[in-house]
Amino acid sequence: LQFDVNAYVFNLNNTIVRRTVANGSEYFINAGETKQKGIEAMIAYLLFNNKEKFISSFKISSAVTLNNYRLKNYKINNTDYSGNKLTGVPNTIIVNTVDVEFKNIFYLNATYNYTDKLPLTDANSFYAGDYHLLQCKIGYRLVLKRKLLEVFAGADNIFNENYSLGNDINAAGNRFYNAAPLRNYFAGISVSY
Repeated sequence: LQFDVNAYVFNLNNTIVRRTVANGSEYFINAGETKQKGIEAMIAYLLFNNKEKFISSFKISSAVTLNNYRLKNYKINNTDYSGNKLTGVPNTIIVNTVDVEFKNIFYLNATYNYTDKLPLTDANSFYAGDYHLLQCKIGYRLVLKRKLLEVFAGADNIFNENYSLGNDINAAGNRFYNAAPLRNYFAGISVSY
């Protein structure tokens, strides 16, 4: 069993903030302060690890991040954003994983990610929606003369979520979203020495 818990409070003066103009060009300014409070926790458990069994290894883990980030003494021109949520930061992120190995040759990995909605503007007038992602990967490993051959395949965004990855915060013309791929598949071969 492995676990880790971190709690923190971080007060930042002269926060660097990205700004854009109508043509899409960007620049950065020091604009007030932020108060960032958070808790990060992780727990992982190796249920068993026995190379002789059909299921040779089984591990589960979970990580949770809770954010309470706020703007403080934060004014742009005549508009005061103090007290608003910090732009681009979700309140909650949860990541769960399951790793299973069969006969130390085949493996299965599943990762679930929940990301809470997040503000896209300092005014908190636009939000990116929350999303649930599931990725699964299967593979085969073979050791040949001190070389590791791995063949794998998998699927990402199995729930076929519409979500934005890498939002542009405070974007000119409200062009915040960078669409992420819908359900997609991958495969590959890897050789390690």
